[in-house]
Amino acid sequence: MSCFGLEAKVAYLLQENSSKGDECVTIRKVFYRLAQEPIIYSYWNHLRQSPLAVSDMLSLASMLNGAAVTCRLNEMTSFLGADDGHLLYETVDQCKSWSRDIADLDDLPGDPIKKALYRFARIIMAHPFTDANGRFARAALQGGLGRYGRIATPCLALAPTFYWKAAEIRNALIDLSDSGAWETYFSRMGEILDRALVCVGQLTIGRETNA
Repeated sequence: MSCFGLEAKVAYLLQENSSKGDECVTIRKVFYRLAQEPIIYSYWNHLRQSPLAVSDMLSLASMLNGAAVTCRLNEMTSFLGADDGHLLYETVDQCKSWSRDIADLDDLPGDPIKKALYRFARIIMAHPFTDANGRFARAALQGGLGRYGRIATPCLALAPTFYWKAAEIRNALIDLSDSGAWETYFSRMGEILDRALVCVGQLTIGRETNA
């Protein structure tokens, strides 16, 4: 089965499982964009490196977007609705350090799962590109898992699972933005990450208790 075929199969599985409970989920975005996994495969070695080369990552983001993107030059914020609050992205100057900050953490001892999840949050908060930041952040997360041998290849279930859990991920990021409570973020996102890997029959990734 092709990479996109498996990704679509996971999306259908999630919809089927959710329809049996109180939650009704329709994961439509999977079918209205480029298949991400073949692109991530082609950048797999680059994604496992540290530091992440900004020029390579910009090229990856453009591929994931299906059109060229550039480094953003304007301030931005995300209004998530009257009841959801705001997710405040960094200023243009602040966001420039995202690759270096990730590399600095990679050089320290600690839980590799937390390091991979840090990649995701750091990129989302920085929002370094004009588009495809979410897709790129997921790819970088996978690269972090691959760097430490937690997955051998890109996780085919990550995109549909993250779409399914989008509200939970958004809330985890908002809470992190408001409180700076990284351990709470790691715990909440770790559960979602485990679910993504289980969806394709992989073993759950055991999160270490000590950072």
